[in-house]
Amino acid sequence: MRAAVAARTTQTLRSDVIAGRFLTQRPCGIVATDVCWRGRTRTMGLTNTAKIAVALPFVAAALFAGVRLFENHSETASAAVTAVAPDQSPQRAEISGVPIIVDGDTIKIDGRRIRFFGMDAPESAQLCGDQSGAAYACGDKATSELRSLIGQSAVACRQRDTDRYGRAVAVCFVGSEDLSAEMVRKGWALAYRHYSLDYVPQEDEAHYARVGMWVGHFEAPWDWRHEHKGGN
Repeated sequence: MRAAVAARTTQTLRSDVIAGRFLTQRPCGIVATDVCWRGRTRTMGLTNTAKIAVALPFVAAALFAGVRLFENHSETASAAVTAVAPDQSPQRAEISGVPIIVDGDTIKIDGRRIRFFGMDAPESAQLCGDQSGAAYACGDKATSELRSLIGQSAVACRQRDTDRYGRAVAVCFVGSEDLSAEMVRKGWALAYRHYSLDYVPQEDEAHYARVGMWVGHFEAPWDWRHEHKGGN
């Protein structure tokens, strides 16, 4: 009999603790000194420590669930960004083929005009002065020099821009040879500083060696165009 009463008491205590109350119940006759409440119960408020002990597992579980939810959301968002934002880095167009030489800084491949990047050669009608002061067609000389550099080879051009005339502005190569660099190094073009400083070292080299136009006197191509055509 006592065992059955004790079991009921234990079950009552367990249920009341879960419900947030601490109940003491003293059935008559279990302990001689107990006051017999005959089925009545006395409710006592939990101490702060007891309340924390009861609530802590539930708080921890809620926090863990929140962290997992945040992690899952972050992973999903990251995957979505990757899916909708692929690498959009610009790809430079390459134009290649056996060219027609237009002048000292312009060629044509498959009908498309290509202006060399970073350098400027004298115009076809431009005259310069040789070391004796005599005038000569330096524009024609520049065109001839470019034709000699290319020969019958295919040219590969990496486009950098498009100018206001619709021409592709590109760095062009025969094999590994940069044609702009070679034209400036040989003195038949100048570094086009307004747009790039890439070929300034080659210009300095040509100036020091007094080759090409540097043997005499000449007008910078951009100045000549401004005076004779008003263009650039």
